[in-house]
Amino acid sequence: MNTMTYAHRVGDAVHASKDAHRISLQIIKDSIEKGLGGRNPMTLAAAAVYLACLITGENSRQSDVAEAAGVSEVSVRECVKAMRRVAAV
Repeated sequence: MNTMTYAHRVGDAVHASKDAHRISLQIIKDSIEKGLGGRNPMTLAAAAVYLACLITGENSRQSDVAEAAGVSEVSVRECVKAMRRVAAV
């Protein structure tokens, strides 16, 4: 599986909208192009879904997204910070 597939699974688990799914895939694409591809794919997916939910105004907590992805909340938080720096989110 790849990061895009993981993003769909995490998004479905936290009941993200179609818009959030679409935005999360774009965030992943931008992040990988800008050098974040070496991170854990599940962490990248979780961070992208969380950011997409923030952008679309959906009620999603980092802890819920981290749990759905099977990664730590700290990992998601750090990845979100890195994504905001490189992907202009």
